[in-house]
Amino acid sequence: MNRARPSQLLRAGLACATLGAAAWTRCEMAATPGRSPGEEARAQAVESLPPLPAASSVESARFELHVTVPESVRVGRAASFDVVLTPLGDHHVNRDYPTNVSVSGSRGLSMPKAKLVKKDAEELTEQRVRFVVPFVAETAGAHDAETRIRFALCSPVDCVPEQRTLSFTITAN
Repeated sequence: MNRARPSQLLRAGLACATLGAAAWTRCEMAATPGRSPGEEARAQAVESLPPLPAASSVESARFELHVTVPESVRVGRAASFDVVLTPLGDHHVNRDYPTNVSVSGSRGLSMPKAKLVKKDAEELTEQRVRFVVPFVAETAGAHDAETRIRFALCSPVDCVPEQRTLSFTITAN
């Protein structure tokens, strides 16, 4: 059996390493014809990763991030949802970083502005960032939406850029 060499596994990325010892065995399996051992290891590692759950909020030791969506909106009427970032502890928002929010929605949900940048923020201080994202539900029912926010938080020791994606549902009547 052809086994991937350790150097090929390293080139495959850190996915195998983050899965633990059992994953290394799977990552070292024989390569599929047409794939290099590194490509095979990478594919096996990705296939074995559990899917990330959809979330409308993220809480960590450094920050809280929430999307606040109206309980229900009227079809054809302008509405909005809020994306709010609050640093925790000794962290603060790096106001020089190009903070932005990208949004998308399923069919029947119109987002007049797919990307909002710093100047679009309703509030952008070291203690809080808030974007108000406009949308129009063009059809009745539940609509899936997603927002990705890029930001950086600083502490007395370092500044760390972050990117988080939040998924949520908008209901229209």
